[in-house]
Amino acid sequence: MAAAGLAQAGRKVVLFDEKLAWEKPCGGGLTDKALRQYPFLRTLEVQRNFVTECELTSPRGRRLLLQLDRQVTIFSRRDLNALLLERARAAGAEIRPSASPIPPRSAPALGSSPPAPAAHPLPQRPLAPIP
Repeated sequence: MAAAGLAQAGRKVVLFDEKLAWEKPCGGGLTDKALRQYPFLRTLEVQRNFVTECELTSPRGRRLLLQLDRQVTIFSRRDLNALLLERARAAGAEIRPSASPIPPRSAPALGSSPPAPAAHPLPQRPLAPIP
């Protein structure tokens, strides 16, 4: 969604994604809050399941049925990823199926020292505690 938003704002966007659209267990569940924040997800033309209750079962077989205050929507992760990638592409983002945006450096020759790491462009400061 960030790639689509940046591309719509006129930025040059290259999105690197190793697997593109792929299935993943437990990876397509979206809360009601997510659907309210991104309303286009409510109108997608894709199969989904709506969960309004959850059953928990203990190792001894005892069960507890919970009614959810707000439904959870379960998408196929493959379908959801494909739709989000297409949304980014339609907005102008370039999609590259790659595991790494930066090509690996070649190994130093035998007997030579590896190059020194580049200096970090930002000053290193310890993180302050969150109040």
